[in-house]
Amino acid sequence: MASYPKLPTPATPLKTKRIFSETLETQQSGYKTRSVEVEKELRQELFGTVFVETPCFLDTFFSVPSAIVDRISEAARAKGYHNGLRWTAFPEPSKQHYEKDLYGPFVEIANFVTNECSTDAKLDLRWLSDPHRSPTSVDTKAADMEPDIIGVLGFPKAAPADAEPRQISERKPRESTLPKAPWRRIHVPMEVKRENVQWAAALQLFKYIRQVFHESFDRRFVFGIVLARSNITVYLADRSGILGSEIFDMHEVSCFIIFVVQLLNTTCQRNLIYSYV
Repeated sequence: MASYPKLPTPATPLKTKRIFSETLETQQSGYKTRSVEVEKELRQELFGTVFVETPCFLDTFFSVPSAIVDRISEAARAKGYHNGLRWTAFPEPSKQHYEKDLYGPFVEIANFVTNECSTDAKLDLRWLSDPHRSPTSVDTKAADMEPDIIGVLGFPKAAPADAEPRQISERKPRESTLPKAPWRRIHVPMEVKRENVQWAAALQLFKYIRQVFHESFDRRFVFGIVLARSNITVYLADRSGILGSEIFDMHEVSCFIIFVVQLLNTTCQRNLIYSYV
């Protein structure tokens, strides 16, 4: 058998594996995903999977017995929440107002409807507004996203929208001592806009919905709401796409009551498949 002399060790050292700066950055312990990165991924994921103005959406998903709607409508008028034309807590359309002026009125009215139908409800749903803080996440690198309003399940210590009012002179909100709701318990995220800019609000809402799915890996679907001025669009998302309802005016008392009651009354936990552990 022929033998060959030992080959010399190469003089040129082996090149180390190239590590891109963005990869190295994401491996650092203090790194957090940025909202713009979430939006970029979201646009790619949602291409061709979002359908708006879906015919018969409200009639299909929000069918509530008329007796419940009539009972809550009468209570709303008797207690001064609705004057027959509009919800009285909301700013008058003729007066200038800011986006934050819509948070408190919506939370107040939604919780009123929730309390009125508590005898019919199957979910412990409470509405709150904490627009300056991101809900708690199990992912330490998750992007900080702050829904304007959320419907939370099983979170009885939820604070009202005006629990810690911000002074007019303060440019940034003070550090709150109130408990933060976790993403896993968010039943309905919501985005609010002062003007009727539906798509900009919807894209922001979809970020929240994506995060809810990320936190609850066995969650089947998520409802989301856009309130643009007084126009409401309801979205239903699952892991294959998103359906959007036709736009309706929230001052039409029966429509508003119907969709809030439906979120409470007929969407039970075994259909949602929540993961709280």
